[in-house]
Amino acid sequence: MLKLNVTNETSRLRAVVLGRAKSNGPAPTLEEAYDPKSIQHIKAGTYPKVEDMVEEMNAVAKVLEKYDVQVFRPTIIKDYNQIFSRDIAFVIDDKMVIANILPDRAKEIEAIEHVWSQVPKENRIKLPEEAHVEGGDVMLYDDYIFIGTYRGEDYPSYITARTNMKAVEALTDLFPNKTVKSFNLRKSNTIPQDNALHLDCCFQPVGKGKAIIHQNGFLEAEEYEWLVNFFGKDNVFEITKEEMYHMNSNIFSISEDVVISETDCGTINGILADDLKEGEDIIEPLSERVLGRTLLEDFIEGKTKIKSGTMIRDEEAKVVSESNIESLRIRSVLTCESLRGVCAKCYGWNPSNHKLVDLGTAVGIQAAQSIGEPGTQLTLRTFHIGGTATRIIEQSEMKKRFLN
Repeated sequence: MLKLNVTNETSRLRAVVLGRAKSNGPAPTLEEAYDPKSIQHIKAGTYPKVEDMVEEMNAVAKVLEKYDVQVFRPTIIKDYNQIFSRDIAFVIDDKMVIANILPDRAKEIEAIEHVWSQVPKENRIKLPEEAHVEGGDVMLYDDYIFIGTYRGEDYPSYITARTNMKAVEALTDLFPNKTVKSFNLRKSNTIPQDNALHLDCCFQPVGKGKAIIHQNGFLEAEEYEWLVNFFGKDNVFEITKEEMYHMNSNIFSISEDVVISETDCGTINGILADDLKEGEDIIEPLSERVLGRTLLEDFIEGKTKIKSGTMIRDEEAKVVSESNIESLRIRSVLTCESLRGVCAKCYGWNPSNHKLVDLGTAVGIQAAQSIGEPGTQLTLRTFHIGGTATRIIEQSEMKKRFLN
């Protein structure tokens, strides 16, 4: 039987249900789309291909397994979207809650029966039929449960409104020892930049006592201000509308305590970095993607040469930007061969001082953010990473943290 213990979003991850893409089926039609961003990609012909999604999800699984996280996968359903496992069930303390989601997605719940059956019966929760909720709207923070919802009377007209006040009330009754705080989120069926599909699209706790927040995702200013005051202004990382659109708040933590254990693991493996695009639009050029990273192979452009093993700083990034090079091989935590933690060369610079990260630095959040390389835009941008998870709380003994 599974022993569940989830009290927050950032402590040591022990097990997770990770979605599948192996039989995702063809791109949906406009009528079948559930959100404006999917509609945008369908119209542009940029909806992710199955083979790319499979590669992404397998990359995620490898990172999780490297850090001793037990990975459960749903049973494959032919021609069915099973990417979003976080939506269909979530864990609070020792209870696993099956979500009441869109009716067309009911089969996804059947596909995790082998996980559900390992939870003691008394800890399996099915909410009342009228209580609509998806896991991306439920965020745990120790004694608090933060829930994204939409309180407007026009709730039924928004397919992007996934969690209602009936669910907030039900979870409040189920967890009387928790403080349940709901947030009225901005919804749009047509404009993805104005749509906070779930709470984790505009808010995410990271590290110790810090959070990523997008103000415009909240309809009520006082609720946004409450959240900022709760964490403290100096502990909040504000993101823009475009950054929310690109899902920059969707950081998935494996551990706060993954550390830089050696300078160079000596790997000859890495990832191929290129321009990050949405359709034909470049949203992050190659020169920015490799900034602060270690070059795996020599860069040669005319008489200019940057040797492998070089950490790309502003000067080298400018050379890359002005060249005709379309891609570069760089070191990555995904391919790091350190037996424990990750090495400095595969991690790159410390963003706080732009120097190679020090030995002993705790980089759990950033290492987790690198899940899904070589194409983060699929796993962490275009799609949510799934997450019905079990965690344990651990005290860190590391010298310092990535976020301090």
